[in-house]
Amino acid sequence: NYRYADLYFNQKMENFLHLHVEFFDHVGGVYREIVYDNLKSAVAKFVGRNHKKPTDELLKLSIYYNFKFRFCNTSQAHEKGHVEKSIEYIRRRVFSKRDNFSSLDEARQYLREELEKLNNNPQILADNKSASEMLIQERQYLLPLLPKYDSARVFERRINKYSCFEVDSCFYSVPDSYVGEFVFVKAYPDKIIAYYRQEEIAEHRRRFGLYEW
Repeated sequence: NYRYADLYFNQKMENFLHLHVEFFDHVGGVYREIVYDNLKSAVAKFVGRNHKKPTDELLKLSIYYNFKFRFCNTSQAHEKGHVEKSIEYIRRRVFSKRDNFSSLDEARQYLREELEKLNNNPQILADNKSASEMLIQERQYLLPLLPKYDSARVFERRINKYSCFEVDSCFYSVPDSYVGEFVFVKAYPDKIIAYYRQEEIAEHRRRFGLYEW
């Protein structure tokens, strides 16, 4: 019942990967097996009735950290009830008390503080041990923690006549000497970095509206 969560503006692949990286760093190790509901970030496509093909990004992440993964079976609610209930539990216990924040950073800090309180609560069905105390016991069985995986979503973009490139309907500038050239882009949850011939040429704080510059 140890719970970890974070807040993002969308469900892009880079956020899916980033949350894994931050969670492993938070607990100080890597769990040997992770169970997923059939979300698009993890399942590329269904093969027949019961088999699923993982996304390339999940496959690469699991190879890097050396963990195994499996998916819940379709229409088997008993397999994923605890996972889905945890999401509802966090929403109810954390954000029923407060749901208005001046920034995403403020909301994240509030979420971290509230989760720490929840994880430190004694659990009657676990001999009054807290989730945090049980995590300390579990750490010795986790896989060793590796350097942080690069969780960026990567792609190519061509620089337009305004010396900008587009990512998710928002535009980011580079020096005007790159107009017409193709650049290599890394999209992180909070920033966008552009490279030309392996040299970084621009870094911007990420925007999340429509047609923002």
